[in-house]
Amino acid sequence: MKHLALLATLLLSSVLMGAQNTASGRRAPAAQGKLPTQAEVEAVLKRIYGYDPSVQWKIFVIRRSPIPGMSEVLLNLKGEFKHLFLTADGHFAISGDLMQFGADPYGVARARLNAADGPVRGADKPAVVMVEFSDLQCPHCKDAQPVLEKLAADFPRMKIIFQQYPLQQHPWAMKAARYADCAAHMSNATAWKYIAAIYQNQGSIAEAIADDRLRKLPPRAASMRRRRRPAPHRLHRRHG
Repeated sequence: MKHLALLATLLLSSVLMGAQNTASGRRAPAAQGKLPTQAEVEAVLKRIYGYDPSVQWKIFVIRRSPIPGMSEVLLNLKGEFKHLFLTADGHFAISGDLMQFGADPYGVARARLNAADGPVRGADKPAVVMVEFSDLQCPHCKDAQPVLEKLAADFPRMKIIFQQYPLQQHPWAMKAARYADCAAHMSNATAWKYIAAIYQNQGSIAEAIADDRLRKLPPRAASMRRRRRPAPHRLHRRHG
């Protein structure tokens, strides 16, 4: 299966290069710094998987990669999240996630944890600090809450920071994050109560009625609508 996945990834890169050639005549397969378009990636996927109508996919984002000269494509393919890195010439694709390297491989992650500024609970002078990056629409994040509650009870010298991490494929996650951030401006206790209410009512919230449902969850305070919108840096947006 791993060999088939690698073959599909390489084929994706090759067909994408061909699609770019068709669109640009005799020009180079991919100009330096040029991102593949949504239509090009869709065409590649149709050519690879179009023979099987049961295969479904959804492209979340096409963007520049942290790696110079490469772009990245985030998509859901056959129910699984895929992360592709494409070379600028279109000849190769790498499937997988980036791993920090160098003299301080944990430096980026440590800086991100130190910058966490979400609602806090637990010890004032903690021996351990845990940052929970969570998506309020994510069912797995909801399932993890009892485990986190037990950790908090078992380790009273631990401090927990809740950091908003709405995923792009969840249509009302960003709205929920903004409402929860407004609750956090009131108090830590209000924020945690509101976060728990969202998880408890997660199954009854849909994109079309998200605003109405989110406003009615406790605390049902009109002041939540009047609070300023949170600064963009407070919400850690993840694609995929």
